[in-house]
Amino acid sequence: MDSLIKHKNIIAVFLISIIFVFIARQIHSSFIQKYRKLDKEKKEFEEKKVLANTLSNIEEEFNNLKKRVFKGDIFDFKKVIENNAAKRKIIVDSLIPKELENRKEYKKVRFILELKTDYDSLRKFVSNLESTGCVDIRYLERRGFHKYLLEVVVILKE
Repeated sequence: MDSLIKHKNIIAVFLISIIFVFIARQIHSSFIQKYRKLDKEKKEFEEKKVLANTLSNIEEEFNNLKKRVFKGDIFDFKKVIENNAAKRKIIVDSLIPKELENRKEYKKVRFILELKTDYDSLRKFVSNLESTGCVDIRYLERRGFHKYLLEVVVILKE
């Protein structure tokens, strides 16, 4: 008993130290939990941000693709070709459509045109087709004096 009284200050400091370590550990573990939770929320936020940017890019690409779709059927596109050719005094010897791809929303069609015209009229004709934004010129071949073979691909709305 005498030894307890003699060492009461040391025992008190030891007990206070143990209590202090216990309290510090509780505070630290609480801090670690909050840090992990915030870190997890930060990662989720970053993932959502990346997904939002990806979605925005996909939406922008989708809108660009929608602009490239011709608003009509094969016969409407044929009329556009014929009207454009008539304006430039181009003779369309043949216009052959061939379906490349058929989906629910759209149809991709290749047209092979045999044209009789001079180079300047052909250049204006092709420029006008390209300016619509829905026509891809795939192939152009000279087949003789004022004769050309033109291959275009157009996406038609189904």
